[in-house]
Amino acid sequence: MGILASTGESRKHGTKSRYFPRSQNSYWEYERTNPPVLHRKGALVTPDYPLYEKFAKLTRQEQDWGLLDQPRATSDRLGWLQCLEDHCATILGHQLRWRKDADPYKVKVQKSQIQRRRAARSQLQ
Repeated sequence: MGILASTGESRKHGTKSRYFPRSQNSYWEYERTNPPVLHRKGALVTPDYPLYEKFAKLTRQEQDWGLLDQPRATSDRLGWLQCLEDHCATILGHQLRWRKDADPYKVKVQKSQIQRRRAARSQLQ
């Protein structure tokens, strides 16, 4: 078993610091073979963080591909890997790619859904 802890201590990045009150400490136990997955990392860092753009771009891709539509199902490693497989996707570095062994018809359907999501997002902006 592993433990994730939120200690409430002061967190620092560079010259900026943020304080999280100690009033609410929380702990989660998880199987080491199936740890939790942290999505939307760009939302957790400031735009001046060195990897912010990579995180934000990956989050946009994940949204476009529909990978973040069911947060409860993708909250752990096994659920996330199943979601990637269901969407014919794999992650290399900070980019989504099509699985080489994916069914071509399924990829075509996924690409159509991606275009639909991107169009909807652009209309909202």
